Amino acid sequence: MNAFIDVEPIEQVLELVKYTGSLLADQPTFVVDCEAKISAGQVTEVLDTLITNSHAYYKGTKDIESIFNSMSRLLCAPDHYTTGLVKTLADALASEAITGHEAARMKVLCNLFNYLDRTSSSRFDLYYNLLILAGRTGAIDALKSQFSQIDQWVVDWSISTEQARTLYRTVHNVCGTAGEGSLGCTFLMKLLQTYDSDEGDLTDDVQALAAQLIKQTLGDPNVYDVEELFSLKAVTQLESQPVHKLLTVFMKASLADFRAWTAEYPEGLAGFGLDEVELTRKARLLSLAKLAAEQRVVDFAKICEELDIPETEVEVWIIDVIRVGLIEAKVDQVKSQLLVSRSTHGTFETEAWTELKDQLTDWRTNIVSCQKVLHEVMRRMTALPAASK
Repeated sequence: MNAFIDVEPIEQVLELVKYTGSLLADQPTFVVDCEAKISAGQVTEVLDTLITNSHAYYKGTKDIESIFNSMSRLLCAPDHYTTGLVKTLADALASEAITGHEAARMKVLCNLFNYLDRTSSSRFDLYYNLLILAGRTGAIDALKSQFSQIDQWVVDWSISTEQARTLYRTVHNVCGTAGEGSLGCTFLMKLLQTYDSDEGDLTDDVQALAAQLIKQTLGDPNVYDVEELFSLKAVTQLESQPVHKLLTVFMKASLADFRAWTAEYPEGLAGFGLDEVELTRKARLLSLAKLAAEQRVVDFAKICEELDIPETEVEVWIIDVIRVGLIEAKVDQVKSQLLVSRSTHGTFETEAWTELKDQLTDWRTNIVSCQKVLHEVMRRMTALPAASK
C-alpha cells in the first residue's frame, strides 16, 4: 500500500480533526478549536495537537497504520514540515505508554523514514525511535540488515556528535537485550571512538563504557583479537586498573600471565561477570596460537609445557585452535609434532614491525635485482637483429 497518495492537505487535516474529536469525549470543543486554528492558518499547530492526542487512535475503529500514514504525509508537506513535528510523532509512536500494534507502529516509522530525503536530519529521530520500539518488542532482527549503513547515515544526516553517540549507544543496548553481544560490541567500539578526538578529560561514565567493552570482548567466546581496543583513548585511560591489565594479558596471549593476574586479583573475574573456565580456555588457545607463530614446527612436549596439559590432550587442543581459526596446521603423529602453515599473531609490537621492515627491504632489493636482469636481457634481445645484419 502506498502510504503517501495525493489528497488535498487541508481536507485531510479536517478529516483527522473530526475523527480525533470523536474519540476525545473529555474535550468537547476539540473540533471547533482546531477548525478555528486552521482558518487562522495555524495548520502546524493543529498537527502538533493531533499528534499529542494520537493515543486516542488505539481505541478507535479505523486502521492504525492508515491513520498514522495520513498524518505522516501531512507532516512531510512543504508548508507544514518541521523537524520538531517529525520528532514528536516518532516519540509518540515509540512511546512506552502505548501497548499493542507494535508491528504497525514500526511500519509507519519505516515508511516515514524511507519517504524523507536521505540527508534529512529527521531521519535520526525516526531511526532512534524505531530502534527503541524494536528493542522493547524483541524485533531487532528486522533492523540488523541496516546496521552496516549507520556510519554513512551519520554523515548523510549531518547530526551532532552527541546524536551520533546516542545512536551508537542505543544500537549497543538493544543488541545486548536481544542477545547479540558481539554485534553490540561493534557499536560500543564506535561510540568510544567518538571520544578519541575529545580534548577534554573522559568522564567516569565513558571510562565505565570502556571497561564494559573490555569485559564484553573478553567474555565473547568468538573474539580472540583484542588489539584494536588499545587504540581507544578511553581504554588507555584505564591503564592502571585491573580490567586493563587483564586485557593486556590477552593481547600478549600468555596463559602464565593470565594465571598471575588471577592470583593477584582472586575475585576479579567474578566481579567482572566473567567465567574463569572459559577465559582459561581462551588463554590456552591464544598461547598455542602464539607458539605456532613463533615456530613452524612445534613439539608436543613444548605444547604441554606452554598450556600446562598432559600429552594425551594435545591433539584435542590442536583441533580446537584450528577450529576457531587461530592457526592452520597439521599433525605429525609419528614425530609428535605440530606442523604450522599459518598462525594468527596475538600482538604486533616493535620487534614484529622491525622484522616485517627487514623482510620488505629484502624483497625490494630482490625485485630491483630482477628488474636489472630483465632489462639486460631485453637490451641483448633488441640488439640481436642489428648484429645479424
